Amino acid sequence: MNSTCECLNTSAVTSATDPSVAAINAAAEILYSVFPLVFLVFGSAGNILAFVVVLRKPLRHSSSTLYLAVLAIADLGTLWFGLSRHILLAFWDLDIRKIHSSICKLQPFLLYSCLDYSAWILAAVTVERFISVHFPLRAHVLCTRKRARSVVLILALLVMLKNFHVFITRGDEYTFDANGTSIDLKTSCGFPLKEHRYFWVNILPWIVFLFYAVGPFTIILTMNILIIRKVLKSRKARKGLTMLVLTSGRMANGANQRTNGRGHNKGLGNSEATQTTVMLITVSLAFLLLATPSFLHGILGPYWRKQITNPHGEAMYNLVRVLVLCLNYTNHSINFILYCISGKRFRTQAVILLTCGARQERRSNVQSGTANTTARRGQKRQTLETQLTCVSTVTLDTPL
Repeated sequence: MNSTCECLNTSAVTSATDPSVAAINAAAEILYSVFPLVFLVFGSAGNILAFVVVLRKPLRHSSSTLYLAVLAIADLGTLWFGLSRHILLAFWDLDIRKIHSSICKLQPFLLYSCLDYSAWILAAVTVERFISVHFPLRAHVLCTRKRARSVVLILALLVMLKNFHVFITRGDEYTFDANGTSIDLKTSCGFPLKEHRYFWVNILPWIVFLFYAVGPFTIILTMNILIIRKVLKSRKARKGLTMLVLTSGRMANGANQRTNGRGHNKGLGNSEATQTTVMLITVSLAFLLLATPSFLHGILGPYWRKQITNPHGEAMYNLVRVLVLCLNYTNHSINFILYCISGKRFRTQAVILLTCGARQERRSNVQSGTANTTARRGQKRQTLETQLTCVSTVTLDTPL
């Protein structure tokens, strides 16, 4: 959440008189020094790999993979625009926002836009999966790559419009004399007017809460509940139908042979759809779990801060703040791992990519295609032998 992306401040806490305060501050400072580098390196690698894998030929035909590719870009932007600032703060005590007023405006705009965009892209792909599960006959019309591209562009415009206020409400802040005349530059990253400060402290947290938290959170939670319910209901119905067919004894061997090929292909389609659904549900639940502390901290944090009256309370506030940051950036760093764990097709393509197996994959596809062609030719020849008894041997040896 936007309010959790501010820098850690443990310097104001005096810990010399209380060993417990010193220990809490030390833990917060160590964690704050380690996690930005770790998450930036591994999160960037994971998002780049996720982007490349979902755009591989076997996966890129789906509109869902377009959302996942955009999600990887948004998460990558979140990590770089957010963690690069924390790294400079942790190791060099340098806040890039205070270098110049233009950076003070641009960096929060880009960071907050990536945060919002990531959440809404995840909400969009969850809605698409809901449509695919509940309305499978209309999914091929409603869930197209063209429609997904339109949704992606509209969401990008909305999040940029929502965060455009940064260019107005942040910048050079001056000190004023009794007559209201500016006398000195206080900071290059402050609030030009008192009204701007009031907006950031009292109004913006609720706007962020509604736009970044309640909106995507509610959509993702509701859609996933309905998806899981439908999947379990469908699985129960298929299991009951299978038991009925097996116990009825009405299925003949000939019917089994005629429908074997078609049933196998249909099973493959259902398997792919199920894998995609499970993968997206996993990512959505991870978002709900890891982002919820950020939502709560954004609303309750300012009130908690006002009630702090001792160094121990200040130290605990800083530690919780760092933990919330860790959870928030974890949400933007682990999607590649979640895809590999929950999606067999994604995991297969990732292994092929990482093991440089593209050549083997192409050779396997060629061999598979040759085998399928040979099998089809054999079936056609067998049919011709049955129906056309007068066909010569030369005709049968001719490729069909």
